[in-house]
Amino acid sequence: MKRLYYLTHSIECAERVSSNIHKEGVSDWNFHIMSRDKEGLTKHHLHSTNTLIHERDVIRISERGAILGLLAGFCTTISFLMLTDFVPVRMVAEGTMFFVCVLFAVTGALLGGLIGLALENAKTRRFHDDLDAGNYLVMVDLHKRDSPQVEKMLSFERDLVRVGDGTSIISPFQQPALAQGSR
Repeated sequence: MKRLYYLTHSIECAERVSSNIHKEGVSDWNFHIMSRDKEGLTKHHLHSTNTLIHERDVIRISERGAILGLLAGFCTTISFLMLTDFVPVRMVAEGTMFFVCVLFAVTGALLGGLIGLALENAKTRRFHDDLDAGNYLVMVDLHKRDSPQVEKMLSFERDLVRVGDGTSIISPFQQPALAQGSR
């Protein structure tokens, strides 16, 4: 899905955008508002971002950890099998190899998740200063067929500034372009 990023300085504008977006058939699952003022979003009944998904880098770094853990587990079991010539060890190698790889992958994902909790989301990091200044980041996820009509509708909102676009897919090794959409 295509993700559109908009900034506004007014919670009233965010409220109007929310109402108009819902009239276009966009559900809360595809529409999020990020702000340092969580209480204000709740008070105005606006769909705020999920901390673990949109504000922290838990998913992306957990995926990295799982992939690297899986590779480490595979390398460990292959090394062990190459270093031993003990026949009974080789007979149970497949099950052991699978177990060690899964164990390393889960450990990598857990460690990655803990590290990701401490990191700001790579996709929204570029808006850090705007959010600290009290602005509201509006994120809209759209199918390509719905994008033109929603973009046109949002272009009429004078207090709303389009600051970029991207994808809603979280890729573990892709770094978002920082220059794109920054103000």
